[in-house]
Amino acid sequence: MKQRGFTVIELLVVIGILALLTSMLLLYSRDSEKQLTLLREQAKLVNTILRAKSLSIQTFRVDGAACGYGVHIVPKYYQLFKDSKINGDCSLRASNKKFDVGEELEEKTNLYAVDIELSSNPNVTDIFFTPPDPKTTLTPNASETTITLSTNIAGEQSSVVVVVNSAGQVSSR
Repeated sequence: MKQRGFTVIELLVVIGILALLTSMLLLYSRDSEKQLTLLREQAKLVNTILRAKSLSIQTFRVDGAACGYGVHIVPKYYQLFKDSKINGDCSLRASNKKFDVGEELEEKTNLYAVDIELSSNPNVTDIFFTPPDPKTTLTPNASETTITLSTNIAGEQSSVVVVVNSAGQVSSR
């Protein structure tokens, strides 16, 4: 007489192997989730910088609009701002091409919830685009800045880089 089915030992071995594979998958997915978050935030930062550049180009065609648009960078957030005309003037004394308290904010992106730090080398705090070219101004004055987004993944520091130069070229690594 043949018996069909599995023994208790065979079932326990299969359940043990499945539990081991599932735990490995969960650990892997947590690390990859943080890496994906880091890459997503890198793409959002690049998009925000390119949006400021695009808005600056569009501004030139609209009379009475802004002197330009920029991105203000601090360690836990970055924000897209509009440098407004003062009495219809965009001269150097009216527009300092950097973020000042009271500037009109277009968009602010917080990085508190995703545990990501921003840093730039050299320590550039503002990337500003002046229409119509758009001419790019990095504050303080630099020819290029490397913005690093970093977080801690599985006990190791992981980072991605966004590079902006004075010609307005934006690239990510």
